[in-house]
Formats: sequence, C-alpha cells, structure tokens
Amino acid sequence: ILRDPLDLSSQMVFLSPQSFFLVTLMDGNKSCDDLRMEFFKRNGILPSNEEVSLLINQLSNLGLLEDENYFRLVNGKVDEIIKSGKRKAACAGSSYPDEKERLIEFLKEIEKEDVPLREREPDLLIAPHLDINISKPAYAHCYKDLKLKNKNIIVIFGVSHYGLSKPLSIFPIPFETPFGLIPIEEEILKNFSETFGMPDSLDILSHSKEHSIELQLIFLQHFLKKEFSIVPILVDGSKGNFDGYIEFFNNLILREDVFLIAAIDLSHIGPRYGHNFPATKEVMEKAKEEENYLLDLVLKKDLKNFEIFKEEKANYLKICGIDVLKMLLNFPIRDGIIRSHHTGFMPSLASAVNCVSMDVFF
Repeated sequence: ILRDPLDLSSQMVFLSPQSFFLVTLMDGNKSCDDLRMEFFKRNGILPSNEEVSLLINQLSNLGLLEDENYFRLVNGKVDEIIKSGKRKAACAGSSYPDEKERLIEFLKEIEKEDVPLREREPDLLIAPHLDINISKPAYAHCYKDLKLKNKNIIVIFGVSHYGLSKPLSIFPIPFETPFGLIPIEEEILKNFSETFGMPDSLDILSHSKEHSIELQLIFLQHFLKKEFSIVPILVDGSKGNFDGYIEFFNNLILREDVFLIAAIDLSHIGPRYGHNFPATKEVMEKAKEEENYLLDLVLKKDLKNFEIFKEEKANYLKICGIDVLKMLLNFPIRDGIIRSHHTGFMPSLASAVNCVSMDVFF
C-alpha cells in the first residue's frame, strides 16, 4: 500500500508485488526501458512499455513521483497555507478535542495527575510528542507546574517526521489551536530567515502536518494563561550538521525572555516498529536504562560517547529525537532533572514508546 503522508493525494494505492518491485526501482535516473529490463532480470518476464508507462502515469497523477506534477501539487498546497495566514491544527479532532470547551475538560483531566512542585524554573524543557492519550502523566509533569514568569518567547524544537530540505527549518505564520492563534516571534523569524533562508515548499508542508510542535501548544496555552509568541523549528539531522546554527541559538539563550522546548520521544519498541518481540514492561524498563545513559551524556555534553550510542543503539531503539538531543550538546547545559520517565503502552499492538519530562538548566 502506498499512501502520501503529506496528503497531496488522499487516495491510497494498492500495488501488486510486481508493481511494488517496479516502484522500488524508480530512483529518478532509470528510464522506462531500464525499469523493464530490471524487472526481466528479476522475474524472467519482460513487461510491455505500455504497462510500465501506465503505472508511472498513475503514480504521477497522484503526486507520488517527484516530477513536474508533484511540484505543481506541492506549490498549490503551500500557496493555500500561506494565503490562509495560519497553520491549521493538524491534530485537533484526533489527538485532542477540536472544540475549545471539550479541550478544556480534556486538559483538566490531565491536571488531576499528581505532580510535584518545581523548586526552580528550567531554562529548557524536554517534553514528549507521543499520543497524549497514552502519556498523560508525562505531559502533566512537563506543563502543570510550568510558570515562565519572565519568559514570553518560546523556541520549540520538533522532530520532522516528513522530511526537510535542510537541517533546521522555521515556520513563518501563526499556529492555530482551538484556543486561538499563537503568533510567531517576528524579530527572531526575520533574523533566522536572513541568516539561514526561508523554508522551502517541502518544509512548509512538513510543518503543516507535523505533530511534535503542535502538541506542546495546547498545554502552553492552557497552563501558562498568558500571551506568548513562538519560534517553531523542525529538525532533520540527515540533511547536514548543526554547526552553522549553534551561535544563533546560543545568542538566543542569553535572552531572559526566551524559553526552549525540545519535543522528542525516546525508544519505540515492539512489532509496530519492526521488532520481532513484544514491548513488555521488562523490555521497556531495560530501554529506560539505555535512555538514562543517553540523557546523562547530553547533560555532560559528551559528544564522543553520544556518537557511539547513536551509531550502536539509537536506530535499534528507534529513538525519535536523537538529532534534537545532539543539537542540545552545543548548548551551555549545567545540569538537569528527569521529572517523569513514562511508558505509553499500546496493548493491541504489543508495542510501546518511552518518553520523559525533563528540566534542563543553563
């Protein structure tokens, strides 16, 4: 089954094994005849030019190939987003209620979680982006006691699940939730864009669908109960290193009105995530031991052992946010406190995800 996560087309495509094999060969460099010959080498049958061309045309019409029609559809979607003047809530109605009063009641239930009072305000918060319904304690530990008395600019680093054109990408228009619009911090947007460039079309589409930043916003609006602006940044370490960005953010950290959030999840375990064993309580506790070691490396800013961990274990554990954590190694971290180390279980899928609420201090 092929489905476009960016929703250029809402139609799912059901492929035969033969068609699927052909799709795996479509790298942008092979001609129709090349595809036919590769298929012949593998299967001993030479498909006709018409059969292969029909498949290509069907995929192209749905925006599933990176060709002229794909870019036409992308640019059309991006134009709609920019002209609307707001980034609509992608998760409202699925991850949380899409009506204000129902959302208030939803969050009041989370307020009932028993959360210890903070002795001091953090400078950076590591928060989940996991489905709220299976991680309420973690979100409560993040936001229930968060005050941010002197901070009204919130920089949120989210994980890009849909890809980016560059390592970091900012979003230029306000975010909408059932509680209303949250403005972008215009001065920082201007400075970031002048230094690193505006987001391209792929970045805009990725931001429009991404949940990792959005899920933080309803908690901030509900618990802070004050006006604030945001700097929404998606991170994709596969597109390069962060060297050029560090000075920019370290200068932001010096400002007394700026607060940082790193929206990440940790281990993803079980058949849903490609493992051949279930995510039992014992398995997830063992994963937590690995995660504690990883988070300690971040606090110590131990890049050498962080890279070893990333190479040896991060992919197996399927940590969703390893690139964000790597970027934090460049910040002036002094110490940190894990307030909640939570497992969100999905019994029907025999799978689970770990996440933390962690206060970090500069």
